Amino acid sequence: MTTIPKNLPACTSDMFNYTMSCAYVPQIHLLIDFEKRIDSSRMYKALRIILDAEPVLGCRFVPRWIKPYWTRLTNDETVKSALMREQTGDEPALQNAFEHFLAEPMNELQGPQVKAVLLRGKESDRLIVKLNHQVVDAGGAKDFGCLLASLYRKLDNDPDINPLPNFGTRSLRQVYGQFSFIRLLRVMRQFFIESWGNIAPYKSITYPSGNEKIGTCSFVFKRFSRQRVSSLRTYCAKRSATINDLMVTALLRAIVRQIGWSWNGAARMVGTVDLRRYLPDRRAKALCNLSSFCFLNLGQNLGNGFDETLSNVKKNIDARKADNLGLGFIFGSYLFMLPYPFVMMKVMASCIFYKLATTGNVPPLMTNLGPINVQGLDFGSPHILAAEILAPPCCPPFLVVGLSGYKDTLTLSVGFFESAMPRIKLEELFEFVDQELPD
Repeated sequence: MTTIPKNLPACTSDMFNYTMSCAYVPQIHLLIDFEKRIDSSRMYKALRIILDAEPVLGCRFVPRWIKPYWTRLTNDETVKSALMREQTGDEPALQNAFEHFLAEPMNELQGPQVKAVLLRGKESDRLIVKLNHQVVDAGGAKDFGCLLASLYRKLDNDPDINPLPNFGTRSLRQVYGQFSFIRLLRVMRQFFIESWGNIAPYKSITYPSGNEKIGTCSFVFKRFSRQRVSSLRTYCAKRSATINDLMVTALLRAIVRQIGWSWNGAARMVGTVDLRRYLPDRRAKALCNLSSFCFLNLGQNLGNGFDETLSNVKKNIDARKADNLGLGFIFGSYLFMLPYPFVMMKVMASCIFYKLATTGNVPPLMTNLGPINVQGLDFGSPHILAAEILAPPCCPPFLVVGLSGYKDTLTLSVGFFESAMPRIKLEELFEFVDQELPD
């Protein structure tokens, strides 16, 4: 039997995401709707096994001044953590439980770094898994879902299954360690180019928001049917564009439509990049956070109509894809933060985000959470009706919109605080996105 060490090192991405908690709530959700009832005891057992199979999930975070780390929970702490709870009732009661669970904080200092709720309808179930975004990003959450499905299937035939702990690296070095010194110089060059593009001119299109973070977060969704997605894919194919290009265009135009634009500042939008794109088979060696940022900057050239804006967006994104997409931000930030202890990293991040928030340079962010692997997310029986990943909730005045796909459907999501952004405005924003998209 392989022994799991009491303490595990915190990697760079763990520390970065902890320091960024002033801008977003570090939690990510996986939603799965089953066509029938599942075996709840088997699902709980699969979740419990994962705490050992991916050891960081069975830990709590210890944020020391220098070299923070993860420490394993005792069996007693794990039992008390309420890893998975069940909720039954009518539709209003289940909807209330759903919203309440999404709003629950994830306490990384207590652990574990995953918890779930099973909502039991009359004939079908919904499973919602909450993961600490400090530990995993959307790619990690999807890998988690595939591992959970695999264990759930295997437990049906082997109730005593006990997989070996995965001690594969969670570090960003699995990405950057592949590159030559010359390429890393090009990556650093890209960091400086993007940094300059984010401050010249300094002001950006900023979604209206208050600054009060009161109460718990809420969510708004916009789900697109298979028929609508099929027509959007046809539209994209005719213009050699991606769904991401299309949604970035629609969101940017919808924001301008809703708030107006006095041409005071640049039409910018932040995107996320899964750095697994640079790994063999796009697979990380363990559950981890390998996300970075890219930066769209149209200046004041939004375009007169949807097709013209789409063309400008596509050119901008394609240029970044050809030049180390997403690699610059994390690498440059790491080198600049390297001389400082962890506590100073958190103070510096708070100061940077405060400066952005108070000076009008808070461009909206759209995170493409990517398609969910249909074959990997296979629980055997019952079958899955729908699945989606939700964007992490944003802290005011930041706006973070997520795009998730499963089979032939797409979902937009946004987590927010109603004390800063009225729900009705975000619902209206998503309706404008729908209207901007081609029929």
